[in-house]
Amino acid sequence: MKLKTKSWVDINLRQLQEIESLPTYDDDLDLMINQVSILNDVDSNTIENMPLVDLVEEFKQWNFLKELPKEKNNKVIKVGKTRLGFIELNKMSLAQLVDIEEYVSDGLMKNMHKILSVLYIPVKSYNYITKSYTLKDYSPDKSRQELFLDLTMDLLYPQILFFCRIVKVYLDGFPDSSEHRTMMEGMMNKTMKKEQLV
Repeated sequence: MKLKTKSWVDINLRQLQEIESLPTYDDDLDLMINQVSILNDVDSNTIENMPLVDLVEEFKQWNFLKELPKEKNNKVIKVGKTRLGFIELNKMSLAQLVDIEEYVSDGLMKNMHKILSVLYIPVKSYNYITKSYTLKDYSPDKSRQELFLDLTMDLLYPQILFFCRIVKVYLDGFPDSSEHRTMMEGMMNKTMKKEQLV
């Protein structure tokens, strides 16, 4: 059996969230087997039963995980027939800020698709020459949230990294809120550790 994951283009947000939700394992090999089964959409028993020689050969293909995805300017993305634009942070509404805070407090990586659906709004008008755009008014949309689950890390990584940096700046700006800060830092550390394991 040949495993299919070969680059960041093969890893989507849904898979990263599944990896994030894996329990803690005493054995790194068990963790690796479960990660590989998620990334290749096969049962973990299938991975366990692969001949060791084949498994080692396949793992050699995973060198791309040592490098971060190349950062792209993805201010406007097209998903199917829907064009979405990244909102300028100084133009965010109170409703967007409240939604983001709720999603972050319930689990940063677990809700990343929801957070991205707040940051990316459907485009009202788009200029193909200047690449300028205007956005529709924000309204929560479950179908837009679902669109982000199947987008790949080569497309989403810069936005996820950017948002994690924003959360860190936010935490640094509110040192008096130690309980909230401790909770958020715990989520950030857990997310970053899981991303390093992948």
